[in-house]
Amino acid sequence: MKDVSEWIFTGYGENSTLEKLELLSPDQVPYIIKFPRHFDGKRTNWEDVNEVIAAEIAKILEIKVVDAEIAYRDGRRGCLMKHFRYQWGAEYGETASSLLSAEFEDEFDDLQNSNLKNEQLMYKFFHYLRNFHFFIFLKKTLCL
Repeated sequence: MKDVSEWIFTGYGENSTLEKLELLSPDQVPYIIKFPRHFDGKRTNWEDVNEVIAAEIAKILEIKVVDAEIAYRDGRRGCLMKHFRYQWGAEYGETASSLLSAEFEDEFDDLQNSNLKNEQLMYKFFHYLRNFHFFIFLKKTLCL
């Protein structure tokens, strides 16, 4: 696993439930490292590993996705990803969350702040995604 402790810190990632740092690699490629939430210390949080697994599944399904791997920064494990704006040339760099929030406003913001867990949260999120007015366009565009 890669240690990116010496990479240049360039900023904090956009609002998210997970802590994100923007980094610049020695070869001047922008990356984001996303750290898992801290649990009570009795168990390990695998959110960063799940990000890598999801990226690999997306590749198998031929969906455009950023390159992701497990890395360490200052002794902390996280998911290291090439910045999607760099990797895919995303002009505006809007996240799905910010687009859904703009369209569904308080309704989607309430979901992000809700106490829903696991499957309930996932199904509700997919409900908004399916009803997003650009969904069909995105579905066609995201497939390789």
